Amino acid sequence: MSLMLDEHESSTQAKVLLTLLSFVIPLAVGIFVPWWYSWGIVQAILIATTIIVVAGHPEFVKRLPVPLMSMVLGLSFQLWGTTSGFLGFAVGLFILIFSWVHLYVWMRFLGLVVKRQDVTLRFQGVALSLQIAPHSGYLPKYGTAWLARTIAGFAWAVDGRVAKQPQAGIDQWSRPIVQVMASSPAPIEPPAVVSIPAPGRSCQGQVDASGHLIFSAPQGSRTLRGEPFSTVGGQGESGHSLWLDEQPTGLLLNQGASVLWSEDDQALVCRARAESQSVEESATWLWRVASGWRPLEEPWQSLVDEPVLEWSTPCRLEDERLFYEALMHGAETEKPMALTLCIELDGEHAGVVSLQLPSMQGGAQPCLTLLRKSRDGRRHAFACHVGAWRLPGQWCLDHRVSDCGRYLALIAFAEAPAVPHQLVVADVLARRLLRLDEPLLIAGLQAFEDGVISLQQIVGRQATALGAGPLPRLEALAPAAQQADAFVALGRLHHRTVQVAVDAWSLRLLPNWRLEWRPVPASAQGDYLLAAPGAGDAAWLFGLDRKMHEGSGLVPGGACVLTASGCGIADLAPSMAWSADGRYLALSHRVISEETIQWHLLLLDIWEHTLRYSVRPLPTMPCFEAFDANGLHVSGVEHEVQLITMERLLALPRQMLIRSGDIWLPAEQLSDAVHWQRLDSAHLQSWRSPEVEPSRA
Repeated sequence: MSLMLDEHESSTQAKVLLTLLSFVIPLAVGIFVPWWYSWGIVQAILIATTIIVVAGHPEFVKRLPVPLMSMVLGLSFQLWGTTSGFLGFAVGLFILIFSWVHLYVWMRFLGLVVKRQDVTLRFQGVALSLQIAPHSGYLPKYGTAWLARTIAGFAWAVDGRVAKQPQAGIDQWSRPIVQVMASSPAPIEPPAVVSIPAPGRSCQGQVDASGHLIFSAPQGSRTLRGEPFSTVGGQGESGHSLWLDEQPTGLLLNQGASVLWSEDDQALVCRARAESQSVEESATWLWRVASGWRPLEEPWQSLVDEPVLEWSTPCRLEDERLFYEALMHGAETEKPMALTLCIELDGEHAGVVSLQLPSMQGGAQPCLTLLRKSRDGRRHAFACHVGAWRLPGQWCLDHRVSDCGRYLALIAFAEAPAVPHQLVVADVLARRLLRLDEPLLIAGLQAFEDGVISLQQIVGRQATALGAGPLPRLEALAPAAQQADAFVALGRLHHRTVQVAVDAWSLRLLPNWRLEWRPVPASAQGDYLLAAPGAGDAAWLFGLDRKMHEGSGLVPGGACVLTASGCGIADLAPSMAWSADGRYLALSHRVISEETIQWHLLLLDIWEHTLRYSVRPLPTMPCFEAFDANGLHVSGVEHEVQLITMERLLALPRQMLIRSGDIWLPAEQLSDAVHWQRLDSAHLQSWRSPEVEPSRA
């Protein structure tokens, strides 16, 4: 009887011999070499192993744990023989257990000890590898699977992504699932072969017949392969284990993630994670031929006092720079602005972040380069250049490009304890800067259209208890911009919209109201100032709401009126009219019920500081056409002009206004007197007539 050995069995015998020698030789060294030399050898090997693993070459030392443990075993025998009696046995046992436990923990920490459940069997000269696999290993998450049962009672689960080999066998009596992989399996014809791309966002990789994702470089010189990977027990998110040029990277590519190559195949970027990490710990990883793999820091973190900048996955890799598509979110109703976020990867400017804005007139492209954070950590400081023109100074993130593409609105950066308060417009064609003279506590820019910039100005802090109506109920007015950082940091800020016009050589602050010389109808919108005859007084109406009423459409109301002479009335509709002598001011009050909407007349006497009220409703959507010596001329949507005589007006019941500081208010409004007094009424100063001052005393 002759013994026939094939090449597989010869290879197996060689492996057994090498394994035996790797155990016997270190054991002999530990027994016969003096113990201090043996201990020194163990320590030197441990230090060298750690350095090699940290350097990124664990494959060179992955077989060292067994020889080291064998040497420690021989050392323990030597110490047992050196120290006689039971004490020697105790010393040797202690050294053995202590050394093995710490050696195992350290090797496990370095990643050199891996739990494996592999069983190698041979059947008719073919090596079979049996691995215990979770359910997710044999039932594909994305693909087609079918079952085939044998006579012996085994069921085969076949993955449609893998064309011609069985993937897992399920024993009919036991729960463990055994994955079977044959080097030369008999061909099995599946019902269909399906290539399923990763779900979600489209991936640059293509799924081959083995279920692997293949990412080919643009020049074809390198290949990145993703092998399906699932965590032990099927817990957690699955992905693809990455192999670059047939070398494992130790990274997992999430399902649906993409890979970005440089044009010369010398670098790539992907969103991945280490195999021991969860999906939440995913980061952007960069590979370069010269430096290998390294994780990149997150490109951006928005701060408290600046717009939110939202960035996506990298979109371009070129010239030592990585580009991200980004969106800057301003006001809630405003459309986000598209930007390009750029990071320098290498060189003296490595890590520098810049924001590239869309091109403007003349093809010039603005760019904001990040310099630093403010001392209070609430905003970033940027340098700005438009093409070859570098703007002097430092700037905030918030900006707006005009709809004509010629102007760029910026906010000058202010270091704490100051807050941003200087609005600047860059004229990219003339290469000049236009500055607004008036300092404003700027909360943010809103729009830049038709040559007008809209921005939000901080005017104060809102009171804790907010009342109804448009009257700003402020707990405190905003301080000077140079010392306002602590005030802003406390929050509850009240803003107002400010408009700035861009002229040829300057910026001009526009009033947030319009001037009217004639009465307006009840359908009018927006704040306005109605001048009295002779310009001895004026009434400022502000804060109209825009309620829609079924069957009536838009019915503005709920506004406040403050006169230059100091009378304040709340909850009004837009209609107003001054008497010819400037003493009386006719007002309208809107009342909305579930069934109807009505307007009632109010008559303000600014000389006697009284307010008269009519219970009889006015015509629908009233307009005060005129207010002369005969009386008040009123028209409506469906009514002709009618006259309410002065006798009837003066016969209406009246109430006295009560003085609080410089403001005269109805009794029900006295609780808001401090808020009336904090109104910015500087625009009424020029309308205050000396003739009416005595009457206010």
